[in-house]
Amino acid sequence: MPTNYPSSKQTFTDPSGTSPLASGPDHAQLHTDINDTVEALQDTVGTTAGTNVLKDFSAGQFPARVNSGGTLVQTLIGGTLDLPHIKTSTMGSSVYQGTVSGTVTIDLSTATRHLVNMPDSAGSVTFAISNVSENQPFIVEVLQGTAGSGTIGWFSTIKWAGGAAPTPTSTASKKDAFGFIPTGTASFDGYIIGQNI
Repeated sequence: MPTNYPSSKQTFTDPSGTSPLASGPDHAQLHTDINDTVEALQDTVGTTAGTNVLKDFSAGQFPARVNSGGTLVQTLIGGTLDLPHIKTSTMGSSVYQGTVSGTVTIDLSTATRHLVNMPDSAGSVTFAISNVSENQPFIVEVLQGTAGSGTIGWFSTIKWAGGAAPTPTSTASKKDAFGFIPTGTASFDGYIIGQNI
């Protein structure tokens, strides 16, 4: 019989240890079924030379497929993974220009590193967050303007390391870096990565 793979798993009838070759299951058919299935498996998996699932991967690497939206959806043999937090589209950085008394909305669907340039006039920036995915870490870097002394209004429900929100560096043209891990869609653990950089 022809193989069912990869649309479904192939089943085989195993002979018993005492079955002579002339009795069931048909010995030649058993070889044909196994050969057809192995060939279908090779066609599906491909080779390290750059075919199918293994395309662009070297031997020993973990092959996977990413859809057009940047989400990991398939591993070596196939199947869909429920991994909404792995997105190649979120591995870059975004730059925001601050304005006096402005609100900057950090869109976590566009990047995991966000650089916010504070106003040159020592104003304040209030942060808002959109498209939060639980457990997707991100970094916010705040660069003081040419006047320095800009202030920050953080988005709500941050549990800061040390128990209090950090005081931003006030020196002109110096940067602070903060890391966050969403513990829910509106709650975060906050960390000071470095200040006065």
